[in-house]
Amino acid sequence: MTKLAMNFAPRSFWFRPAIGLLVMGMFVSLYALWDRDALLGQRDTLWSQWSQLQNVQDHWEKQHVKPQKIQTEDPKVTALVQQISLDLNRPWGLMLDSIQVAKGTELFIVNIQSESNPNFLRINGQTNDSQAVLRFIQRLKTDPLWRSVELVNESHQPATATTSLDTKAMSFQLLVERRAL
Repeated sequence: MTKLAMNFAPRSFWFRPAIGLLVMGMFVSLYALWDRDALLGQRDTLWSQWSQLQNVQDHWEKQHVKPQKIQTEDPKVTALVQQISLDLNRPWGLMLDSIQVAKGTELFIVNIQSESNPNFLRINGQTNDSQAVLRFIQRLKTDPLWRSVELVNESHQPATATTSLDTKAMSFQLLVERRAL
């Protein structure tokens, strides 16, 4: 029988480049494995050096440790830190916005102090009109942010010839309690 010269599936043009890429990929993979082995060896060497240094340092520290003085906390500093912590946790934005809206234009707020209880504020202010203070208190009471509003102190300053018209004639102090959020 003779061999027929018919080839129904000729070799593709990409056959040789594909074989070349496979061989090259095999060499690259072998190089990556060799390089990985070298890097793991370097890592092991560095790890053993580090553990030896750590052992030496621990031994040195055990021999040369000096006793440290234990510092007692100052109660004034502790109280101040607690007060600052409380002040930072207050919703100042909501409280100041509420006071600003309720204040109106008749009052001048001089001072807002935080109390040791995080729900209380002390508000000091001045005005020419005692009714303005009552309106301010009423507006704060109707605001849902505040639980209670108390007038703590009220003092009238006598008018003199040297005071100008824009000098406030009445000082007041309020204690307001915020509802827990």
